[in-house]
Amino acid sequence: MGETVIEILGAGGLLAFLVVSLAVGVRLLRLGWHTRQIPELTIGAGLVIGVAGAYVPETIALATDLMSGATEKLVLGVTQVATRLAALSVLFFTWRVFRSQERWAAGLVGLLTLSLLVSYFSFPFSRIYLVTVSDRIWFDVYTVSRTACLGWGAVESLVYRRGARRRLLLGLSDPVVTNRFLLWGTGLAATSTLMGTHLWARALGVDPGSAGWVLLESMLGLVGAVTMWLAFFPPAAYRRLLTARAAAASAEKRSL
Repeated sequence: MGETVIEILGAGGLLAFLVVSLAVGVRLLRLGWHTRQIPELTIGAGLVIGVAGAYVPETIALATDLMSGATEKLVLGVTQVATRLAALSVLFFTWRVFRSQERWAAGLVGLLTLSLLVSYFSFPFSRIYLVTVSDRIWFDVYTVSRTACLGWGAVESLVYRRGARRRLLLGLSDPVVTNRFLLWGTGLAATSTLMGTHLWARALGVDPGSAGWVLLESMLGLVGAVTMWLAFFPPAAYRRLLTARAAAASAEKRSL
């Protein structure tokens, strides 16, 4: 009974994350289609590909008996391409929006792209299991690279939010947009941590199937879901709260 509850809670957090990611991805793709803006298209494509092209079919292949061995191998090979495309979409967005003029950022984009590409051909995960030491090394390279793609986005968004918050106190920034940087950065941080949970568990000597670890993954999924939902579908009451708080903080600063 206890294990069943843990499994339900774990699945609930991840399911919420997947549903919200897909909803946000579709919305951004529609927006990008109308505006022809690259950032919206890349993030929208990354979220949709990550959910519909990677996580869902991979879960069906690994957690059910619905596929034959040959089909399963083909699906897992395709999903590993999809996971890399999703990570690279976020990577490109971060580079384009925050550091497009920085030479070191272009180098980082090239390095992460190369590591994701080489790790795929070295261990495409179509064999399902980590058989050799080489398999494990390249799978770790893939995991670290994919996590870094999102982690960099989280750092840049949170750093930018600090500057936007200072401008907000001077009345030079929109409170909803400023808060969106905080939410997006927090959501990416939770997602990048979630993607590396098996790597973190092995480093810490923890069983990734234990109840506490499953709940941790669920919590990370919920954090990602809530922050992304508030960032792209903020309720009117939430927007009013942000506006009122920004006005009060600005008035307090002027009175000092």
